[in-house]
Amino acid sequence: MTIKNNQLYLGKIKVAELAEKFGTPLYVYDFDQVVTNIEKLKGAFKKIGLKIKIYYAAKANSSLALLHFLKNKVDGIDAASPYEVKIALEAGFDSNNIMVTTPTLTEEDLNYLMRKKILINADSFSQIDKIAKIEKSFQIGIRINPLIEIGSHSHIRTGGKHSKFGIIPEKVIKGIKIAKGKGLEVIGLHCHAGSNWLAKDLPIFRKIAKVITETAKMAGKFKKLTYLDFGGGLGIPLSPGEKSFTQNQLVQYAKIIKKSIKDAKIKEARIEPGRFLIGNAGVLLTKVVHLAQGEKPIDVAIVDAGFNIFSRPFIYGAYHRIIACSKANQALIKKYMIGGNLCEGGDVFNVNKKELRSMPLLEENDLLAVLNAGAYGFAMSSQFNLRPRPAEVSIINSKAKLIRKRENYQDLIKNQIFVI
Repeated sequence: MTIKNNQLYLGKIKVAELAEKFGTPLYVYDFDQVVTNIEKLKGAFKKIGLKIKIYYAAKANSSLALLHFLKNKVDGIDAASPYEVKIALEAGFDSNNIMVTTPTLTEEDLNYLMRKKILINADSFSQIDKIAKIEKSFQIGIRINPLIEIGSHSHIRTGGKHSKFGIIPEKVIKGIKIAKGKGLEVIGLHCHAGSNWLAKDLPIFRKIAKVITETAKMAGKFKKLTYLDFGGGLGIPLSPGEKSFTQNQLVQYAKIIKKSIKDAKIKEARIEPGRFLIGNAGVLLTKVVHLAQGEKPIDVAIVDAGFNIFSRPFIYGAYHRIIACSKANQALIKKYMIGGNLCEGGDVFNVNKKELRSMPLLEENDLLAVLNAGAYGFAMSSQFNLRPRPAEVSIINSKAKLIRKRENYQDLIKNQIFVI
């Protein structure tokens, strides 16, 4: 992303031209930036001589075009549902390079996953039992809850005492014994304790890695393991003052993992980045439709998107920088509520409805870009208020291509049944 002559560019493309061609609201993903992010991560592990297996966390952005693009750039896919498995297979990933980690799998789900020979990181004794009832001698992993949480918001912290995820370390050996007794083979341990953490949280991650190590050591007395999976969660800076991982900090992260697998005497290490790969590669383009200046207690810029399109501010109180695309260098001289188009009081692109955003002097039809929107944007979208979901565009080698059509009215009602 660059700014030239007051205009915002992605690669060599002026984003205003993308909005003109494809309409708004619009998600745009710079796949060239995704490659840069992957290389940055791989470079940290290469520097310390550790071959890492990167399983992209599809829940961050499950676009078929993105998955196909990643096919030869990552080692596999971490899926959170059977349909994420299905789209990964359609994108060209081999079933041997897909794993599923989720607390809820129905019998129908398990039958599908096991028929496709997908590795399942079992989340509970109940899942282990249900897997064994379908097919004995199946290979599985076990998900650990390290009883430590990490992450930028309580909703995306998945470790700790009050978590629905994983098996506590002291019960993992029991889980391995249960699995073995039912004919299953546990080949690895998985741990994901939370998302969107930054370099300042490395000391917490080190504690989590130690729990993984000690649990693996105990497990090794009963069963030789193939892999340790350290989950994802590497974040990107969002709020003012936050900073990206430096290459040196990523090397520190890699060293923690290297020490863990060395101490546990396990050869294969896996990680599951999602947001780190695609988050800063995406923007949401939205247009100012109405300006209210003077007739309301505050100045309000109403745009043509809402939290049905991008829900992170609404759900997490997340800060995302907003740029006026054709006034990108202009001084921030006025405070606005950036309001969405939904009939809901909390539908704002600010952190909350009391926080205003400093912007250049806005006019109707100004194009705004919500930055760092590549992860958990479209993936969490809905059709609330019967508002259609937007189109998506990719940029590869500075060429823009439509990768998802904008929904229309027929898309909104196609599965409804009119009963008289």
